[in-house]
Amino acid sequence: TKPQLTQEFHALIDSASDMTLISRHAATYLGLPYGKEVTIEGMGGSVTGVLSMANIIFFAKEGVEVVMEVPVVIVDWPDIILGRKAIFDAFRITFAQMEKMVEMARAQA
Repeated sequence: TKPQLTQEFHALIDSASDMTLISRHAATYLGLPYGKEVTIEGMGGSVTGVLSMANIIFFAKEGVEVVMEVPVVIVDWPDIILGRKAIFDAFRITFAQMEKMVEMARAQA
């Protein structure tokens, strides 16, 4: 079996994006499987990528880890964008514009 790789990445949170987008470079490094090709439409146009699943670990300041399997689209650009599907259901996310801060708290089941 192929070993599981873990790598820390910085990501942008996009409340307007349905899907989480991950760069092809990161997906290749992590050994993510490639699924079917999809085209996603958005306000800025469309992007074509490949569907996959990724285990994402969120680290809290208090040392708590939250591990989630998240559907992702592998795309040809350098940024990783966290979209709403799966992630926004699991967390209460607060955008504090004045403080230039985002707070994520685990949603109560």
